[in-house]
Amino acid sequence: MTKAFFFILVSIFSTSCNRNSSNKSEINMDKHEFYKSTLTLLSEGKVDEAIPYFADDIKLNLYGFKNINGKKEASKFFKEIPWEKHRFIVKNYIIDGNTVAVEGISITLDENNNTSESFYCDVYRFEDSKIKELSSYFVYITPNPE
Repeated sequence: MTKAFFFILVSIFSTSCNRNSSNKSEINMDKHEFYKSTLTLLSEGKVDEAIPYFADDIKLNLYGFKNINGKKEASKFFKEIPWEKHRFIVKNYIIDGNTVAVEGISITLDENNNTSESFYCDVYRFEDSKIKELSSYFVYITPNPE
């Protein structure tokens, strides 16, 4: 094999590898944007727009609170949240395959108009472009005693 022929083979191989990784990256970016936009609907309280992205057998694991199974019950739960009294500030998305962790701060207004803050991390698992499972973790922030 001549050096020129070897160089051509290496050039063709590296070009096709770069093209494939570029396409894969573009597909992942599209998927990442889909995940973010879908989850933004929930964080903004746009429940009716988010429900079509729930799997029929969705599972919500709201640790320390309750577990919910099925699209009907999950939809009911999200619709009953008084969204006007909740604000979610997303700090970070971590996406690995079909799993998305959303980290942020939740600010809640209680019946006496006092606010409370919580750190949260919601871990979503998607299947066929639907939310299949949500595991939610909240850590309440309490004021420091003076």
